[in-house]
Amino acid sequence: MKILAIEHEVPGVAAEQFGPHLKAEAARAWELYRAGLFRELYFRADQPSAVLMLECVGVGQRRIDHV
Repeated sequence: MKILAIEHEVPGVAAEQFGPHLKAEAARAWELYRAGLFRELYFRADQPSAVLMLECVGVGQRRIDHV
């Protein structure tokens, strides 16, 4: 099943708090892409967020630590 996931910022969390995690997040996203869970990954031009197309068993699949 393909699932569209649109990132949104968590209210009350400052942008500076994300900085230390960006490198690890990008590495994990690349790993999940190579494993076939992330089918497509886009970045929005109008705001700093990502749009993902996921390939999952179903909407109930939450854990991705098997990859």
